[in-house]
Amino acid sequence: MPLSFHADPACKAAILEQLEAQSAKGRLAPVIVGERSISLGTIGRLPEPGTAAAIGLPEPVLDVGFFLYDGFPETVDDTREFIQTRRKLIDTIPVGVDFGDFAGHYCRGLLDEPELEFRRLIHTPAVGHLRYEICEALAVDPRGAFLDEDLQRRVNSRLGDILGVIPYQYQTTGQVDPAVRKTQKALEILEAVCRLPHDPNAAGDAADFTLYALFADIDAEHSFEEGTRRQRKLFVRLLKQAGHDRRPRRGT
Repeated sequence: MPLSFHADPACKAAILEQLEAQSAKGRLAPVIVGERSISLGTIGRLPEPGTAAAIGLPEPVLDVGFFLYDGFPETVDDTREFIQTRRKLIDTIPVGVDFGDFAGHYCRGLLDEPELEFRRLIHTPAVGHLRYEICEALAVDPRGAFLDEDLQRRVNSRLGDILGVIPYQYQTTGQVDPAVRKTQKALEILEAVCRLPHDPNAAGDAADFTLYALFADIDAEHSFEEGTRRQRKLFVRLLKQAGHDRRPRRGT
């Protein structure tokens, strides 16, 4: 796995400088990294192919980052704000770090940290136990090696069951039990996390599902903006922690 910004502080500095110049003009443009032209102006998730590799990052870091540091550049002022938001994303990522296990740490945080409130979606012991198993697997190996086929199958089986209950409830009563809806959303998040070993978009999907399940419904206890703030807080903390953990120790 390459190191972030190819372990070159000048690479990061050059990207930040170009984004600052774009912000001043209020106009999005490609960023030159070495001999490559990449785009950091993609709206929403999923950067253009090759963008992450060009700056030495695994795809999940930019996928989650683009989701959390997004905007709607419709006017010149909006564009300036959007570019500064993406500049903040790049500025947050430390130089010279292997982020190969970032996705697992991030997904475990989504499921385990009280501030992200995943447990509010759990309404059956079975789903609670699946959450526990997944968190334990990621604690052993954040790269997802222990999210095996049996665990994925059980999550998908539960999700299939609940997706069968929803239309039945609607047809028979004209409404769906809120607890059933929440269980569905919990299982969709768990299903995304179980794809970590082989799907570079799994962490971004889990972040997306979590935000919309807990912070975007009309009856949500907190706003979409608050949910984004909380997920950004997790994102930044994990990036800083990874940078600190990989820092060379004295005498080594």
